[in-house]
Amino acid sequence: MTSYAPRGDRAKKARAARNHALRLGVTVREYRPLEGLEPKLEQEMLRVLAAWCASHPAQPLAFSLRLEPFAWMEGKRYFVAEQDGRLVGFLVGTRLAARGGVYLEDVIRLPNAPYGSTELLILTALETLARDGVREASLGVAPLQGVEQQPTRGQRALGCVAGFVRDRVTHVYRFKSLNHFKRKFAASRYEANYLLYLPPRLTPRLLLGLAGAFTPEGLGPFARDLLRRTAQRLARTLTRLPVVPALRAFGAALLAGALLVLARHLHPTPTPALHLVRTHPWWMVPAGAGAGAVAAHSRLRRH
Repeated sequence: MTSYAPRGDRAKKARAARNHALRLGVTVREYRPLEGLEPKLEQEMLRVLAAWCASHPAQPLAFSLRLEPFAWMEGKRYFVAEQDGRLVGFLVGTRLAARGGVYLEDVIRLPNAPYGSTELLILTALETLARDGVREASLGVAPLQGVEQQPTRGQRALGCVAGFVRDRVTHVYRFKSLNHFKRKFAASRYEANYLLYLPPRLTPRLLLGLAGAFTPEGLGPFARDLLRRTAQRLARTLTRLPVVPALRAFGAALLAGALLVLARHLHPTPTPALHLVRTHPWWMVPAGAGAGAVAAHSRLRRH
């Protein structure tokens, strides 16, 4: 913490966002529950947490800590952001006793919180921790960032698989935006994290385990959610295309319906084994019709 000095070009975007929040009247203070509980504040924190979860419907990753801000309160530091007496966000830091540090574990805000509230929370927490003599603070893992860079061929193959998974689920877990956000703070140093596996080769069980880390509720629910999101994105994209409204609506409805039908036929109960897609050939009829509508749109644009 002694070497961290976000001045000049370093972390300038984070500082600009913090200053914007300050101009809007956002303030940050530390909540010390061991010195006196504030039940009303804790209820507000739960309300903010529920609103945050509703705006992030993705399943929690199996390899990350769950959202339990009030568990083990004696080992945590709390910072709350308020505007005009209303809670707009909070930060929970967990003590790392062996390293004399704090892990900034949960950074939660309202979906409509003033821009810069999160940066203000983090920078204020870092300044407070430095004054208290904390040796280091961590923003946690940047999920799968640079995972393709591996020393051996076998590891590079697994790294490419992990990178593929990261890129395919980015619109669900928002890895890219999360990694970009953490880079704004210009950390003093970065530490590598490692995936340990045995035997030292790619196997179906290993790949299934890797997929399971991203789908703790099972591959079936994850696939249904992914297909539902894809159908919604397709429908939004098609409704913006400059084509006859009836054709546009027809294509969007059929493509979305086909994906939802496919999702409905996924096995509903998670099991340790890979979920098989159980469908009927007739689900391809609306898919083909929707694809035909898209092709018709392409021909109309060419003419």
